[in-house]
Amino acid sequence: MDYESAPSATLRQKVLQGSLYLMGRQGASVVIGLIGMLLLTRIVGPGVYGVYMAALSMFNYLIWVGLMGTHVYLIRERQDAPKEWFHLAFWWLLFWGIGLSAIVGTTLFLVGHYWVRTGGFVLAAITMCAMLPLSLIAYVPVAHLER
Repeated sequence: MDYESAPSATLRQKVLQGSLYLMGRQGASVVIGLIGMLLLTRIVGPGVYGVYMAALSMFNYLIWVGLMGTHVYLIRERQDAPKEWFHLAFWWLLFWGIGLSAIVGTTLFLVGHYWVRTGGFVLAAITMCAMLPLSLIAYVPVAHLER
């Protein structure tokens, strides 16, 4: 049977194949994440892992606040969008990330010891805040690739 006479897949078949693929990918991600969490907890201990997860949760929240939908805008913009918009988004996210990390880091340094009484959290959170600008600018090339 040659390629031209082969019946094309219906929309229903494509949706089912895509759904199975995404379900398998999500399941593998959950299994790998669970194994990683168990190994990391065994290595560093549950107390330190809790501090890490608390700081990481705050960091993830700051990522979404810092992005302000910029990456979604870049992805959904028309196909012939000028490259200057990506450059502008890069510099905007870099300087906004530096400002945001300075504000949050300074606030955590000044009031974090009184507000959060978990040992090591302030240091872990400030360290992650220092990485905020780099994490924000990483979304610009990813948005370019997703287009």
